[in-house]
Amino acid sequence: MLQRQIGTFIISGGLMFNLLINDRFFLVACSAGLMFWVGYAILTPNNLVHVSSIGFQKVLLLTLLYPVLEEAAFRGWLQSHLLRWKVGSKTWVGISIANAITSMAFVAVHFFYHYWAWAIAVIFPSLIFGFFRERYNSILPGCMLHIWYNSGYYVVLALSVNAEYLLEL
Repeated sequence: MLQRQIGTFIISGGLMFNLLINDRFFLVACSAGLMFWVGYAILTPNNLVHVSSIGFQKVLLLTLLYPVLEEAAFRGWLQSHLLRWKVGSKTWVGISIANAITSMAFVAVHFFYHYWAWAIAVIFPSLIFGFFRERYNSILPGCMLHIWYNSGYYVVLALSVNAEYLLEL
């Protein structure tokens, strides 16, 4: 299954991109990330961890590698296997049982390296990633959104560092 999905990514990446930029649900999901970053920066300016304290290599891992690995493991492997079961494909308000279980597992893993409230909050993007995995039968949309969400978060952090520097001038 993963091989087929990677093949989908390679063979029809351009077609997938064209589909996504014309998908209003995908555009809303992208916009939701932007609204979250702005809201988070405004509501919790003192809680932001500065990118400069993390390091460039770690930021690359957090924004590019980890999202792809997480999507391959959770949506590519776990959600795909759960969808094969009859009960896994049953839905409630547009969310499949497979997506819900996968998202709970995603949250559980985030408890190992995030504050508990932040770990619980990842249920929302996880459900979105799972929705697009099922909508397109591919992990590519989830990978793109996951990279977008993580990258935007670290851009907000970088801007907060620059804003503090500018205020000190």
